[in-house]
Amino acid sequence: MPSVDRRVVTVLFADLADFTGMTERLDAEDVARVQEAYFALAEAAVTAEAGLVEKFIGDAVMATFGTTRAADDDALRAVRAGRRLVAAVADLDRRLGMAGALRVRVGVDTGVVVVTRRAGGWRVTGDTVNTAARLQAAAEPGQVLVGPQTALAVEDDVDLVPAGDRALKGKAAPVPTWVVAPGP
Repeated sequence: MPSVDRRVVTVLFADLADFTGMTERLDAEDVARVQEAYFALAEAAVTAEAGLVEKFIGDAVMATFGTTRAADDDALRAVRAGRRLVAAVADLDRRLGMAGALRVRVGVDTGVVVVTRRAGGWRVTGDTVNTAARLQAAAEPGQVLVGPQTALAVEDDVDLVPAGDRALKGKAAPVPTWVVAPGP
């Protein structure tokens, strides 16, 4: 029987910008190599900050911070993982000679979710998951875009640039957003 737990978690969504266009221009084997390299970079960025990759969906990555054990710095570690991933993908783009075609968007949101644990895994459900995905979709390539709870949690540790209230798909009201300035 699954175990269900309500808790505050930070969710990171990352997605390659214009991946569909890239798949049209490249051979399928080259796309697979790029995608595998990207997934490895994403997993490394997330695990370096003690996060957990929940799933890979197409060219998207969903990761969580605070799923198994909550910590005061879950949001900060998620933001740092997002910045690591942006930098790693930019480096991969340079190494592959893709002239800026390989870029990633990252969205991070913090809030209450339900964690369902089953043998061999878990699932995170709630508005925070959806909002992180929508923030990712609203981010510019190369950006980490965060919601209000994440911004509040990290404002003393990273530079944030107000990005205004955004109408995110499916959300009843505009969501205040901030862009995380590049950094370590």
